[in-house]
Amino acid sequence: LTTIGMEYNSKGAFENSSNLVSIALPDSVTKMYDYTFYECRNLQSVELSNNIQLIGYMAFFNCTSLTEITLPASVTNIDVAAFYDCRNLTRVNSLATTPPALGDDVFTSDVTIYVPESAFGDYLQNSSWNKYNIATLSGEGTDDAEMYAPNDPNYHSTDYSANGQY
Repeated sequence: LTTIGMEYNSKGAFENSSNLVSIALPDSVTKMYDYTFYECRNLQSVELSNNIQLIGYMAFFNCTSLTEITLPASVTNIDVAAFYDCRNLTRVNSLATTPPALGDDVFTSDVTIYVPESAFGDYLQNSSWNKYNIATLSGEGTDDAEMYAPNDPNYHSTDYSANGQY
């Protein structure tokens, strides 16, 4: 199994699966096409393949029970609205040191993206990513945590400017 779903298919592999609560994708999966988990409203836990490269159009659209997801370092492309309307998704751990290509409206605006400290500046400089709250994985939970919150008018970073420089 290397792909889930079919490219340019209008029906997702697990679309509207109301009994699906948790799933772990084997490391052989490299592509997840459009609508794969579309409106799986009870999906709470997803473990993506460590080799996944593509997350397709609306792959997790309206998965309202999903609160957190980790995107492996292998991810290179996240298509339009892949996680849109996942209203309870507040934390995304992106392990990629190079920001993946990101379509429009991938996440809802109140999500925080946690990224490797070495890639923090790259995510901030990327116009697709810097519309979301961005924080470092390494400083999490400490006074050293770096955070960029573009939608918070009261937030002022003392460690990074908006272009990711010290």
